[in-house]
Amino acid sequence: MRYRTVLLPLLMATSSLVARAQAAPIKNAPFTATWTRVTKTPADAFPGFVPRMMIDDPPLPPGVRVAGQTAPAGPSPRLMRSVPYTGDDVRREKIEVARASDGSLYVMTTTDDKVSSIVIYDVPHGRVIEAKMNELTITTRPVTALSIPEQHEMLENKQKASDEITQALVKHMTPLGEKTEKGMTLFGLKANFKKSDGTTAEEEVWTSDTGLTTLSTHTDSRKCSITQKLVSFHVGEPNAKLFQVPKKLPSELNAPLGGPFGSWGPPTPTPFF
Repeated sequence: MRYRTVLLPLLMATSSLVARAQAAPIKNAPFTATWTRVTKTPADAFPGFVPRMMIDDPPLPPGVRVAGQTAPAGPSPRLMRSVPYTGDDVRREKIEVARASDGSLYVMTTTDDKVSSIVIYDVPHGRVIEAKMNELTITTRPVTALSIPEQHEMLENKQKASDEITQALVKHMTPLGEKTEKGMTLFGLKANFKKSDGTTAEEEVWTSDTGLTTLSTHTDSRKCSITQKLVSFHVGEPNAKLFQVPKKLPSELNAPLGGPFGSWGPPTPTPFF
């Protein structure tokens, strides 16, 4: 018996720096690196929502009936049934990134040891190549690569306290200054949020002038959290084949993802950055 995706699709917000790309397109700073990301959602974080999961039942012998379904002769189909799920959800991801000297990026995300997506930002050809759910999409649009001095200046300009107040959200940004780590200059930002429904959250992000986000965290008043950190980093030109259109997609791209819920689980922590 194994888990499949739940019945009700619920979107994960990706407006936050915590959920964005781990590296920016930067020229003349090639590398390969790996990040880990852990997303935790308590079962009682969203009152009124009762998540359900699909359970994969063992194949039936030909002719046997279950829940009104009859297995035909030949190979038995997989039968699924929906059951309530009341436990906490923890999703563990690994993000592997390579960047070429021209700024092109290769990003492969693995969820519970299964490849869940591949995204390639192809700077020379002005396109984004994305493989997800066993489908390949190529979008033509400019992909701009900055120089390290341009990235440094942009991060410096963001080191300012600021407030943003709207009907739905109050946001306060606090600069954390800069520090040196692993030969990189890092700039930190902290953001505190309060939504109109009373939910509060805090996020902290550290980004280097080489375009790498080394650490980002999100916690909120529902005890939800996202923690993403850089765990390995190597300077050098990666394999050029990584930035080409894949000739064959990994077989697990159409497989269920992330614990019992897969990609359609309970509402995940909603980053506000």
